[in-house]
Amino acid sequence: MNRQEHLLTRLSEELAETQQAISKALCYGLTNGHPGTDRLTNAEDIALEFAHAVAIMEMLEESGIVPRDKRWLMRAIEAKKAKVREMMDYARAVGTLHRELKR
Repeated sequence: MNRQEHLLTRLSEELAETQQAISKALCYGLTNGHPGTDRLTNAEDIALEFAHAVAIMEMLEESGIVPRDKRWLMRAIEAKKAKVREMMDYARAVGTLHRELKR
């Protein structure tokens, strides 16, 4: 296995762990944690696992495996946010998104 394969494998693992943390939060709540342990809350666990994925992404950028152009990345992020907002509006319109979380 070369460096690229290793980093891509690790990214896949970290994203899977992020997905698992999200599933646990949906099942057991964001403010709860793993029963019987002093682990993080599910919300903290999501953030931690995502931070691990970001660290691997930075290593992929540093290695020249994925694009490093931050302007391109920021445009892609803003485009995705707009698309998600659009889909949330649609979900509200068809009755599948019922309420907003209060902060």
